[in-house]
Amino acid sequence: MDRRQFLSTGAAACVALGFTAPNVMAAAIQQSGAAKYTKQWFQQALNTQFHLDDNGWQGVRMELVAVADGPQSNGLDQFTTVFRADQGAPLPPGLYHVKHSRDGWFQVYLERGQKNDTGLHYHATFNLLA
Repeated sequence: MDRRQFLSTGAAACVALGFTAPNVMAAAIQQSGAAKYTKQWFQQALNTQFHLDDNGWQGVRMELVAVADGPQSNGLDQFTTVFRADQGAPLPPGLYHVKHSRDGWFQVYLERGQKNDTGLHYHATFNLLA
């Protein structure tokens, strides 16, 4: 088992057991194809729609409005994505099933960010093996 597979499997196990680390890592944990959700993938998805379907939040639409570089670190690709949702009841921080029209469903840990006149903002921080 290589390091990437070990960390991916470990992260999936932690999430499955209910261990989440807020503000540390957002994980696309679908084992099949999880590696495709890179900074480049999200940059290509800027200004497109994502749909939540989890924990009673069916039908919530969000737009990816930013992909920001994270701290530089050898062997890690660190970045943060920012999503904007319409005004409405704020989502609690947590792991959500998210759908994008191009690649289907994946899971991501979302945290609430700022609220302004354009909507509610949520962010997900990624720390991926490069």
